[in-house]
Amino acid sequence: MNTNKSFSNFKPAYCSDKPKFSVPLYGLLGLTGLNLAETSTALLTTYLYPNSIELPVWMIGLLQTQPISVAVCLIAWLVWFGLFLKKFNTANGLQLQNARLLDRKRLLLDTNPSVLYAHEDAVTSPYRCTFITGNIEKMIGYTSQQVLADAGFWQQHLHPADKDRVINAIKAAVNSGLNELNIEYRFHKADGNYCWIRDHANLIRSPEGKLESIIGSWIDISNTKSYENELLRLRMAAEASVDMIMLTDIDSNIEYVNPSFCAFTGWQFDEVIGMTPRILKSGKTPVELYTALHETLLRGEPWRGRLLNRRKKTKTFPIAIAGQAEPPDPNLYWAEVSITPLKDDQGSILGYVSIQRDISEQVHIENQLSMERMDTEARLRIANILDRQEPLKTRFGALLDELFSLKSLAIQHKGGVFLREENSQTMNLFLLRGSFSEEFIRREQQIQFGDCLCGRAGKSGELLISDDCFCDPRHDHQFENMVNHGHYIVPLLGNSTVLGVMFLYTDPYPPQDDTRKNTLVQIGHMMGLAILQDLAGRALEEARDIANESSRQKSEFLANMSHEIRTPMNGVLGMLDLLQLTPLTEEQTEFAKVAYNSAESLLYVINDILDFSKIESGKLLLENIEFDVRQLTEEICILLSGRAHAKNLELNCFVSPDLPAKLIGDPNRLRQILNNLIGNAVKFTTAGEVSVELTCIEQSPNRAKLHFSVKDTGIGIRPEQHSRLFQPFVQANSATTRRFGGTGLGLSIAKNLVEYMHGEIGLDSTPGVGSNFWFTAELEIQTSPKSASPKINGLSGCRILIVDDNATNRQILSCFLSNWGASSETAENAAIALEKLQTARLDNQAFDLAILDMQMPDMDGLNLARIIEADPALQKTHRILLSSGSIISEAERISARIAKVLSKPIRQSNLYDILANIIHQEKPQILIEPLLEKTPADYNGRKVLLVEDNATNQKVALYMLARLNLETVLAKDGQEAIIELEHQHFDLILMDCQMPIMDGFEATRLWRLYEHANQLPRTPIIALTANAMQADMEACLVAGMDDHMSKPFNNNKLLEMLNKWLDVKVDRPSVAQIWQPDEMLQNLDGDQELLDELIWLLIKDEAPQLITSLNTCLANNDASALSQTAHTLKGIAGQFCAKALQSLAAQLEADARQGIISPLATENLIMALEKLCAEAQLVISQAPDT
Repeated sequence: MNTNKSFSNFKPAYCSDKPKFSVPLYGLLGLTGLNLAETSTALLTTYLYPNSIELPVWMIGLLQTQPISVAVCLIAWLVWFGLFLKKFNTANGLQLQNARLLDRKRLLLDTNPSVLYAHEDAVTSPYRCTFITGNIEKMIGYTSQQVLADAGFWQQHLHPADKDRVINAIKAAVNSGLNELNIEYRFHKADGNYCWIRDHANLIRSPEGKLESIIGSWIDISNTKSYENELLRLRMAAEASVDMIMLTDIDSNIEYVNPSFCAFTGWQFDEVIGMTPRILKSGKTPVELYTALHETLLRGEPWRGRLLNRRKKTKTFPIAIAGQAEPPDPNLYWAEVSITPLKDDQGSILGYVSIQRDISEQVHIENQLSMERMDTEARLRIANILDRQEPLKTRFGALLDELFSLKSLAIQHKGGVFLREENSQTMNLFLLRGSFSEEFIRREQQIQFGDCLCGRAGKSGELLISDDCFCDPRHDHQFENMVNHGHYIVPLLGNSTVLGVMFLYTDPYPPQDDTRKNTLVQIGHMMGLAILQDLAGRALEEARDIANESSRQKSEFLANMSHEIRTPMNGVLGMLDLLQLTPLTEEQTEFAKVAYNSAESLLYVINDILDFSKIESGKLLLENIEFDVRQLTEEICILLSGRAHAKNLELNCFVSPDLPAKLIGDPNRLRQILNNLIGNAVKFTTAGEVSVELTCIEQSPNRAKLHFSVKDTGIGIRPEQHSRLFQPFVQANSATTRRFGGTGLGLSIAKNLVEYMHGEIGLDSTPGVGSNFWFTAELEIQTSPKSASPKINGLSGCRILIVDDNATNRQILSCFLSNWGASSETAENAAIALEKLQTARLDNQAFDLAILDMQMPDMDGLNLARIIEADPALQKTHRILLSSGSIISEAERISARIAKVLSKPIRQSNLYDILANIIHQEKPQILIEPLLEKTPADYNGRKVLLVEDNATNQKVALYMLARLNLETVLAKDGQEAIIELEHQHFDLILMDCQMPIMDGFEATRLWRLYEHANQLPRTPIIALTANAMQADMEACLVAGMDDHMSKPFNNNKLLEMLNKWLDVKVDRPSVAQIWQPDEMLQNLDGDQELLDELIWLLIKDEAPQLITSLNTCLANNDASALSQTAHTLKGIAGQFCAKALQSLAAQLEADARQGIISPLATENLIMALEKLCAEAQLVISQAPDT
């Protein structure tokens, strides 16, 4: 083996460029017993390459020159290894230290945010990197190897927009001899984006100044550039913003303001830097607002709000401040301000940014809208004030108080009103509000148009505003101790005419915007309208007073005329009535009858006029009492049947069977309407018939709507005359008036009465054929207690033949019979009747009864009845005869075996009872219905006191009473009546109301007290009154009378009244006319103790106070207070179930509400209340002890 060759080729380890740490394995190989010499070359080649650990030369030579035993080799290796270890430890320690330093250096460069680079050949290749740190990959995404490998890498990745600029800058730096260059540009990254790089280059030059190399660093400034761009945009936005922007430090020193701030406030940028925002304070913003602002900012929270600030220089327009007492400051402005703390990452406040916007116009609009809203509300309140039912001065005073409360007007709670004299240029002081000097009040009672401010406003009719009373030359009038003020002078216009002015004291320089001006002008118009209404009201009141006085005089006149006419009429009618009862010749009888009818017609005229007067004055009152409308209608027809029969007319009456049994309403007024319509039909019909029909067209559980119809076959009425018929004092034509007479008031009164009953009236008429007058009325149904209705189906199975030549009568009777369950047939004459009777007998359907009319052509009913009686086959058919006035003797009735004779028109109830009695074989009533007046009852032993001052009336009454077998005592006045009553007992008293010395009212009151004091039984007292007014009738009842009878009266009326009261036995006073104690006790659940307590409360407290109040109202002519007192009394009367008293109070209340004060009605009410107290006290004394 050539070991030398092998050695010579070995390169010692210490000659290597880099320290190596490989571990030789020679010793291990020797220990294995291998021939080291033979293998040394391979081993050296394999293990001892230049990077191997260096070995001593001697050891290498030993290993290469001779074989070595294992022991020697081991010893040698051990020696070497020991030496090696010592050397290796020293050398390897230095290497490790250098490696650590190198690693740290590499780590420092790679983690440094700056990329280091070098251009070693800056002269020939100035743009090629020869060295660059590894952190370049983190910056641009390319590795250092990629950068170093490409000579044009840097130029290729420059942003196209930056390339020329950057290269030119480098060239300029190189050529100019600069040693340092800083430049920024964009560099293309591996991800396709660009980053901003700040390049700091050091140009290394030779001593001669030539460029040798470039060493520099790159820093990624993309974020910085982003921040700068953002800041630039923010700055541009701040510079361009129309809002005012301010930056301050933590001590509120101004660091920045934008141009808008300078332009708007007048402060220059250099002036405000270092100052504080206090330069904007106006002193008008409340201190509390600034306190809240500072507290909010100290908490680190933003604050938003409005501030009234001041500019440095004057603007071209002023801003008005409501309520100011000086000219407006043109430098003030309203700002919407937002202040936000600027904080660092730890939340510490570094400063503040303030943004404010001028909102003066917005605030102005808001103020305008707010003022308009407040002014609108104020106008509404003022309108309500002016609409009050109070004197004008009271309303204007309240209006001024309302104006004083408006802050927008800055009024000094001081003002007044001048009102213009009618048709003059003078205004008088009408009202003052506030504190005025005596000098002002003395001197300013009257002003002329054109004089001072108020006179000028009155003359021009336009709103006048004064800023300063001392500087305004129009303010002519000066007063001692007058303080500076402004004025609003408002003309009060009505129909474009100045009616006065309102003057208001204000602070100097009051607001003068259009909103306030319009408000004041509108208020002036409203006050002007109120003045016109007040003038019209006073004129209306005067006219009403005149009308009331006229109405009062008219009522008094009618009452007097009624009394004056009825008094002699009583004598006329009474004597004529008595005259007809004496033996007279036929001619004398005719004369007496004509005279009586004429006097009665005159009485009807008087009654019509009185009724019309009541309707015209609104004093007509309807009663609400229970009555039977079927019975009422039939009675009227029976009453008027005599007139109809006298003219050979048929008067038919049909009342529908399905009518309610009892109704609640005014039967007297209903009777008056029917009397008029039926009477007219009879009057204007010369031949034929008059048919009365009553049906129910609507019915609910509580109310019924009735339809009345009166048809006739009279002269008829032309259509063009229909509308005139229901007007007062009008008839169809003058010829009718001359032929038939009448006042023309009947239908007008009927129309008003129908309307009072919630109905309507009308007619259908054809001239020459006849007329149909109809009307409706709504009445309440009496549901408890229930009254018996006509029986239904009580004649079921009966066959009845109706024989009458009048078709209407046949139809009416058929309807009645059908409703009662009977089967009926009709015949229009005797021949047909006989034929039907025979036919029915042959058919084994004989009639049970035949109703025969007396007056028929060819054969009357009496002869037909005789024929039936003469035929044995027909004798079993019962017969009833209907007569229209003919008198049938008892002998004639019996000879024809007529079961009953009835007068037309027929009552349903009477007809049914008679039919039922005959059909059911009950003993019939065989007496003929009386066609004359009833025989008077036997009054023997009864004693009557007649109290009458008129000699004629005395005679009439005494004659009538004497014919009735009554013992009568005469008293000429009330005083004589009391004397007679004290000395003897009377069963009845007929008391005239109007008499000298003592009238009937006073006499009645005294006698009732006497009865009570002496525990005497109550004597019925009937008022004889020539006054037919409702108030007079009520006054009679209030005074303690039991009933009334209007003059003139005849035998029938007197007999009816005597029958009513002489059959009544009373052991104790009857208090039903004023109140119903039993009903009241029932309402109190039978609590007698509570009843007594309420009575004592009335007697001791309520009644005296009410009587005092009523008298005071009369004395003061106070209609409003009278209405309230009457209303209170009405409630108490209702509690005591005193219907008469309640009615009087309600009427007085209604009149007083219309401003009508009636002393008579008030006195009547007081008397009624006193009567209630007296009778109530009597009830307490009669109450059983508990």
